[in-house]
Amino acid sequence: MVFARERVRVLVLGGGDGLGLREILKYPNVESVTLVDLDPAMTHFAATHPVMTALNARSFADARVAVVRASGVAEGPRYLVTGEEPHPHARRVQPGEVAVAEVSVVNIDADKFLAEVQEVYDVVIVDFPDPRSIELCKLYSKEFYLKLRRVLSAHGVAAIQSTSVYYSREAYLMVGRTLEAAGFSVLRYHHDVPSFGDWGWHLAWKDERTAGEMRIACTRCARSRCGPTI
Repeated sequence: MVFARERVRVLVLGGGDGLGLREILKYPNVESVTLVDLDPAMTHFAATHPVMTALNARSFADARVAVVRASGVAEGPRYLVTGEEPHPHARRVQPGEVAVAEVSVVNIDADKFLAEVQEVYDVVIVDFPDPRSIELCKLYSKEFYLKLRRVLSAHGVAAIQSTSVYYSREAYLMVGRTLEAAGFSVLRYHHDVPSFGDWGWHLAWKDERTAGEMRIACTRCARSRCGPTI
């Protein structure tokens, strides 16, 4: 989505492999990113294992990183990644190198995070596994999306991973209906992913923009490859 006139605060729910973070940090108007992943072992693995850091382009080290491993949502101390100051997730950089964005990594259940956090975000990326268990189903519920709606800024946009359009059509449509029940406007979209097949997502927002207007904006963004802004 295009927020060309402003700096944006991004929230990523899931995505502990850092691959989505890698793409987000390409945009210069990203002011900060908060990544919430339940498993600290996953984020540690993604931030330190050489295979993962090669895949995610060391995305956890391209900014100031705060890691919270306790059950609370308060952020821990921040560290500037430089050539002189060692950091468990840092790559070696030249002194004075400017960080791309401010990144916080919070290891906590996303549902609890949304219930307690007081921040507001302009872009929310929801990248959870498919709802194949009771524990995961709560992350696709109306109650969860109401919490998501609370932390989304007035003109913000959320993108929700919504399972396979081809193999799980009803589950895919259910995600959209649940978002609408939580008060969101939605735009359904899908794309062919080589390792997954025809996969679906939903864009969700809460201001007066129509699905038609969002579709036009997304088409322009795709044609321009989103330009320099998110």
